[in-house]
Amino acid sequence: MPRNFYSEQLTKEAVEGNGGFKIGQVKRNTKYIDKLVLLVKEETELQSMIDRVIEIGGCYGMEIDVEESKVMRISRQTSSIQIMVYYKQLKNVEYFNYLRNMLT
Repeated sequence: MPRNFYSEQLTKEAVEGNGGFKIGQVKRNTKYIDKLVLLVKEETELQSMIDRVIEIGGCYGMEIDVEESKVMRISRQTSSIQIMVYYKQLKNVEYFNYLRNMLT
């Protein structure tokens, strides 16, 4: 089966039944979902979604690249958020490039 099918199926299953989650465009790479954007209202929702992606990804032999993953709070609050992947905290950033756009 094509690898891009796995990443599409993974994201579909990860958000199934979870209203309130929104997903940006997914670009595919060999065993990684490259450029998955998750937009949620609460930090706990994001952690829950990441946990689900990890769980479903394991079924497809896929994993999150912790070193390349980032989180960003889009809010008037200036505090960082604490999202854990494989027992490591994701790096908080103030901006990042996504689909040739600078998100701040």
